[in-house]
Amino acid sequence: MTVQTDTLKLELSTPDRAPVSLEAREITIPGAKGVFTVLPNHTPYLATLSVGVMIVRGTDGSENFFAINRGFAEVVQNQILILTQTAEREEEVDVERAEKAKERAEERLQKRDADIDHMRAEFALRRAVSRIRAHQRDAY
Repeated sequence: MTVQTDTLKLELSTPDRAPVSLEAREITIPGAKGVFTVLPNHTPYLATLSVGVMIVRGTDGSENFFAINRGFAEVVQNQILILTQTAEREEEVDVERAEKAKERAEERLQKRDADIDHMRAEFALRRAVSRIRAHQRDAY
């Protein structure tokens, strides 16, 4: 029997940081097959994640923006586990560094040089843009 509730418990883990635990009323997540939102009493769900911005809307009305870098999400009984390579809160983003990474990636993508790894450059561009958008609180 599932107990109905109006909150979610989020556990966000990365390999190099202490886990972050938050209570939320809604979480928007960049899935590999598209952005999805989890609300209380969501059906069990497992998804791979893309590079993008995750928005955690708190029970107190707050909004936390995270730039995340691929991984997995598991939703079971109002608990969400996010395992991701990196996660940066909006205030942790070094915007100047992200802007420079974006410029470098765009320059590499404009070259037609066979030595350029275009997939890697595209990934670097997506990651830089997601970091900038998280910092600006501009997700979707």
